Amino acid sequence: SIFENAGEGIFLTTPEGKYLAANPMLARIYGYDDPDELMDAVRIISDQLYVDSERREEFRRRLPDEDLILDFESQVYRRDGSVIWISENARAVRDEHGELKYYEGAVEDITKRREQEDALRYSEMRFRAIWDTTSDGMRLTNRSGVTLSVNKAFARMVGKSPEELEGRPFTEAF
Repeated sequence: SIFENAGEGIFLTTPEGKYLAANPMLARIYGYDDPDELMDAVRIISDQLYVDSERREEFRRRLPDEDLILDFESQVYRRDGSVIWISENARAVRDEHGELKYYEGAVEDITKRREQEDALRYSEMRFRAIWDTTSDGMRLTNRSGVTLSVNKAFARMVGKSPEELEGRPFTEAF
């Protein structure tokens, strides 16, 4: 019941990249109607799912040595050809002699999170460009009035270096 109703995709795969088992959520993440359809369609995970097949190869190289991989992020293709970001947590399962049998793990669709992170990075980049190039003096403070940062224009205007102004209340700097 947990396998069938889990909120994240759960899988078992061969080291070579063939699904042995998949739950319904994994099928939905990849755009398939059910696990059997996913397992029938995807015969070689690295070639058919991963945008960069080297990511799967890195996954395969690391697992035998580490036995556990957490938060392994990659871009993958969905059934319709669209690209999403996933995060995988997986472990190597071995037999009683220590021989690698298969991988088991979970997949989460992190596309929205990655898009938000990209938007935040872009916003930060735009802010930094304005902050660094404007001729207007700007100062960031916290609620207590302590100067957190000043741009070059502000430092020039008041005749002090940023180091002399940052980390102190504005009135204390003069």
